Amino acid sequence: IPVADDYLEAWLSDGETTWASDFLNTNGISDGQSIIGIHPFSAVSERAWHPDNFIEVASNLGKKQGTMIIVFGGRGDLAQAQYFQERLDPPPIMAVGRTDLRQTMALLNRCSLLICNDSGIMHLGAALKVPLIALFGPQSPVKFGPWGEKCWIIYKNFFCSPCKQKFFEECEPSERMKPECMEEISPEEVIQVAGNILRGRDLRTHIEK
Repeated sequence: IPVADDYLEAWLSDGETTWASDFLNTNGISDGQSIIGIHPFSAVSERAWHPDNFIEVASNLGKKQGTMIIVFGGRGDLAQAQYFQERLDPPPIMAVGRTDLRQTMALLNRCSLLICNDSGIMHLGAALKVPLIALFGPQSPVKFGPWGEKCWIIYKNFFCSPCKQKFFEECEPSERMKPECMEEISPEEVIQVAGNILRGRDLRTHIEK
């Protein structure tokens, strides 16, 4: 079937935009300041990049790019969020469990970049035209990846990818209890792609294999 329209759209009200500015101002962020969002959580933990990788990337970009980091997540992620709050340097803005869906969208819309696992927030970012890096391993980015012109997908495409996701029955876990297809994505690689995006490189949807 020919695809004539291959992008998502989302809209914000003036009130939602104002709310986001107020939220950020309260957290010490001015209206023109650059923000990088990270969403390091996943409903299926094995599909998520290791949290230490997110911390390394966010800390590096926060220092080198002079941007603030905002961490997104739901109420179910609050316990894991403490791990990030204690280890990220410079300290991030924690939006985890503090926003509803529309408020999350309003904050995403202020981000210069979103780095995330395969998740619903990934699709919201794509719909809002936020430049993003999505990290895929067990699932197919062709089937489940973000739609948009500013989306960069990092996916190693192992011989067994995508898999049935019967984790560690069909493959051996890494020492950190992650699938090797996710462990193969390095923080240095993500930092490099993020730097290209933040420097204004013109990106189309791309799968890095």
